[in-house]
Amino acid sequence: MERWLEDFVRLGFLQKTSETPPRYLFAASGETASLIASLDQLYKSKPVRIIEAIFQRDRDPAQSFADAFKIKKQP
Repeated sequence: MERWLEDFVRLGFLQKTSETPPRYLFAASGETASLIASLDQLYKSKPVRIIEAIFQRDRDPAQSFADAFKIKKQP
């Protein structure tokens, strides 16, 4: 977890305090902060869709369309 937090600090999303233990504060600004706020609102209304989008593997749209027409054998 600490590694991820440090990555967010490096990317400018968080700010790390000098306290022990350190605290991490939201530090994004501008367009990044606006995008994060939009994502937050979307997550509140459609959390499952957001989680699916995060964890869904990159798929070829043509293959996804073709897969929709596959006929599966009944067990």
